[in-house]
Amino acid sequence: MTEVRFSHVRKSFGSVIALAGLDLDIKSGDFVSLLGPSGSGKTTTLNLLAGLHAADSGDILIGDKRVNDLSPDRRNIAMVFQNYALYPHMTVFENIAFPLRARGRGFAEAEIQKKVKGVAESLGVASLLARYPKELSGGQQQRIALGRAMVREPGVFLLDEPLSNLDARLRIRMRRDIKALHDRIRSTIVYVTHDQAEALTMSTKIAVFDQGELQQYGSPNEIYHRPLNMFVANFVGEREINFIAGQLQAVEGIPTFIAPGLSLPVNAEERWCSLEPRDAVLGIRTEAIFARPTAGSETVGLVEQVELVGPELVAYVKIGESQLSCRAELSSELRSGDRVHLTFDPAHFHFFDPQTTASLAGSTK
Repeated sequence: MTEVRFSHVRKSFGSVIALAGLDLDIKSGDFVSLLGPSGSGKTTTLNLLAGLHAADSGDILIGDKRVNDLSPDRRNIAMVFQNYALYPHMTVFENIAFPLRARGRGFAEAEIQKKVKGVAESLGVASLLARYPKELSGGQQQRIALGRAMVREPGVFLLDEPLSNLDARLRIRMRRDIKALHDRIRSTIVYVTHDQAEALTMSTKIAVFDQGELQQYGSPNEIYHRPLNMFVANFVGEREINFIAGQLQAVEGIPTFIAPGLSLPVNAEERWCSLEPRDAVLGIRTEAIFARPTAGSETVGLVEQVELVGPELVAYVKIGESQLSCRAELSSELRSGDRVHLTFDPAHFHFFDPQTTASLAGSTK
């Protein structure tokens, strides 16, 4: 197992700043997802670590060795690409064995046989060793690409959106397989994705990027439940978070968020909470607002759209100047035009500064 460190790493392509001074420490054995939209800097980070690009400045360390000037083959890494890059004229066995047979490796044939079969068994593809890539499904090809990386026993695995070519059902299955693989081998994995579901379900840590800057680095729980700014809050989650512009102020001595059509008491135990009025943006996820067609709350809204999402409904409700996405029970049979009562869970309120977009809770930590 091997640590990875980026220290003040910068990279530009012409006038475009791809990374604006990255500091990132990846502990040995961690599964770290680099998450962000296209052009955010995540793929540049992976390519710098792989040696496919050279940093303009700063240091990149793998273990205790600075690798800025080392070629990819000397960095003790293995990379799995989006398109798998299997050799079509080689069998599965030959594809997995290829790194061991490369010039200068010096492995005896008996040792190659042992290593390849051991990796194939661990990935559940031992029965496929005589087949060619064209005879395999997408999921099987992905396992072979992983096996070819594993057989080298590298210090760090680099995975560049390896599931993006698979259908939705298979992606879910392969997320489980990759997570189980990491649990077994405990190697350091750096995984690039734009899919927040992949990052949340597989990672021990997530690094969220935007516009060439690291926005937040933490556990999936920290990223999801304690976002440091509005970008992270909105990017991470199945749906866009609800943002409501308003003001925090005291109402009869109780900290309260006030916005058109809304008056919501706030957890007064928050350290940043003050009785002094201040502008704020409330962020609240769909699962923290519940819509009911019957009385039970003073907050009333108008249903504009309803979506079926398996075991429940998601209703888009107009209240004041905001349209909010909310949960609702299937049995409620909500329709567009219905009036509903909304219940908010204050334990899941996130407040942000409307100017800096930074979390008010994070600003005091």
